[in-house]
Amino acid sequence: VLLADRSLVRLNPDAVRVDSRDLEQAVQQARRAEVPTAVLEEAVALYQGPFLPGHFDDWILSERERMLRLAVQATLLLSQRCQGDAEGALHWLRRRFELDPSD
Repeated sequence: VLLADRSLVRLNPDAVRVDSRDLEQAVQQARRAEVPTAVLEEAVALYQGPFLPGHFDDWILSERERMLRLAVQATLLLSQRCQGDAEGALHWLRRRFELDPSD
């Protein structure tokens, strides 16, 4: 599970499943239309709110913003896939504004 050398210890990305990585991969694949809608929906469901709430280190703040942007992009991609389904598109657009009402 861990990869280590004299100066670094990190998780082996092939040995663990991380929700933020799943979200990122689903959005990247969906941009190229390589992922089924259900996978993208699951990725949006993984986003449960701000990354490491209550912590404010610079790297955390930038990662928090990046994860939010990915979740927002996923909802927009899902709304675009709802061609001819106004209710479905509206659902994903509402979810988008629930995630980030400031935009």
